[in-house]
Amino acid sequence: MNLRSRTLLLSLSVLLIACCYSCSVEKYINPDDLVLKQNQYHIEMQDGTPATKEINAIISGAEKYSAQTPNKHLLGLMRLKMRLFCISDPSDTNWFNNYLRTKGEAPVVYDPNATLRTVQQLENLMIGQGSFNASVSFDTL
Repeated sequence: MNLRSRTLLLSLSVLLIACCYSCSVEKYINPDDLVLKQNQYHIEMQDGTPATKEINAIISGAEKYSAQTPNKHLLGLMRLKMRLFCISDPSDTNWFNNYLRTKGEAPVVYDPNATLRTVQQLENLMIGQGSFNASVSFDTL
């Protein structure tokens, strides 16, 4: 590959990345809504002792009990599918916009009711595993 081809490839890559980062997610959600970025689980025992292996194993699979999951990341850096969805024009129905919308993912908006369902599911899971005094709380950052 010669220098001209490398320069062209690098320029196109930078342009594609800039285009994906410049697309605004806000045009698809209400101004007072928040985009869900991540679910994080943390264990605290009431008596201050470390969590047992069984409890850690339960929480390690907690994502499947979550009522909401954030958009997928590419290499942990960029939500490429969400950006593809945001590039498309919802008012235009040409093939390119339709293609982007089918290959992309709509932004996941934080839903407090889904959070409460997740809390209830995790409490039921802990009780089912024998932690009868389990309580689950949540925090939004």
